[in-house]
Amino acid sequence: MKGKFSLRIICLSLLFPLTLWSCMGDSESSSTSTDSIANTSDAVVEPKVSSVTWKYDAEADSMVQLAVPDSLSIDQVLADLNKQYQSMQLDLVKTSGDTIFVKMNDVTFLSQMGSSGNYGVLAEIVYSLTEVRPFQFVYLDFEELDHATPGLYDRERFNNKL
Repeated sequence: MKGKFSLRIICLSLLFPLTLWSCMGDSESSSTSTDSIANTSDAVVEPKVSSVTWKYDAEADSMVQLAVPDSLSIDQVLADLNKQYQSMQLDLVKTSGDTIFVKMNDVTFLSQMGSSGNYGVLAEIVYSLTEVRPFQFVYLDFEELDHATPGLYDRERFNNKL
């Protein structure tokens, strides 16, 4: 019995330092880590900086109002949105009463986003365009996507989703 006990102690006393040494690794080697995303040269960076009147804050999941010029026009807002989302050209079709009709020509950018990204972009468009008085609605005409549908939008449509 005493022989088995001393054999266990000897084995454990040899294995313990060996285990510690193997976990520590080579202290003289230097390891460098690289960020694979930062080193990607063909990464698409959207959206670009713009002066739209509203921005979607993904972290807070809410809309943030930016500075609104005194003389705000639909053309100015559309120009700013087109500058921000260059791959998704927005064209004014017409206005009627309290509704702005907009054609979204290339929604490939939206099709690559998930549902939250789509709602953020659509909310920025609707909030920014309805900042122009007397407009309260935006009719967005675009190819239907998995997470976004064309139709009549207002700010209330985003209240329970943002």
